[in-house]
Amino acid sequence: LSPVCLGSLRRAARQIIYTSIRGYDPVSHYHPIADEVADVSILFSDIKGFTEFCSQVKAVEVVRNLNNLYMIFDIALEKYKVYKVETIGDAYFVSANCPIKIEDHARRLVYVGQAMIDTCSNFHPWVL
Repeated sequence: LSPVCLGSLRRAARQIIYTSIRGYDPVSHYHPIADEVADVSILFSDIKGFTEFCSQVKAVEVVRNLNNLYMIFDIALEKYKVYKVETIGDAYFVSANCPIKIEDHARRLVYVGQAMIDTCSNFHPWVL
């Protein structure tokens, strides 16, 4: 991805985080998922080698492979009862204890993170 594209992704991620914390954003019409939660865990992921992969394949292949990978990630989220806040490119943003209330939220995100690492370790992109 170009520096301009990466900058746009970073700005979008900051806006999502900001509006999640501050509340409704009249420009994007984004509504927060919770009013206030005192104890929340969050996980941000970034896929190593994603930019290089993108430079070597067509956009449709990038989307197809991210979709396949994220479908596997989503299964782990369901298993551990945590919430996918947003995905932007290869960035995956997850929260625990908001909006789904759980006692051991930090532990669950560690398990989700490990499942994501295991998935990526065994994932082989499919390219035509």
